[in-house]
Amino acid sequence: MGLTPEQAAPVVERIRRDHPDPDFPVSLRTGWDPQGMDHGRIREELAAYTEAGIHHVVSAPWRRDLDEWLRSMDQLAALVL
Repeated sequence: MGLTPEQAAPVVERIRRDHPDPDFPVSLRTGWDPQGMDHGRIREELAAYTEAGIHHVVSAPWRRDLDEWLRSMDQLAALVL
């Protein structure tokens, strides 16, 4: 959680060494929130995480209100899917 793509890359390498099965998924949790972050940065980080070997990025926007959280998730899905 909270690793930059550069920090995640050696961790993924170690996981791949210990679990060489290419179907073994690697995920990372972020705090991406498109209501408070530059959308270009989110896209760039996603590309860098993918390059580092991350299969799934799980985001948890820091919103207290359900409607705001859902809005962040809708915006995030539009950005990355």
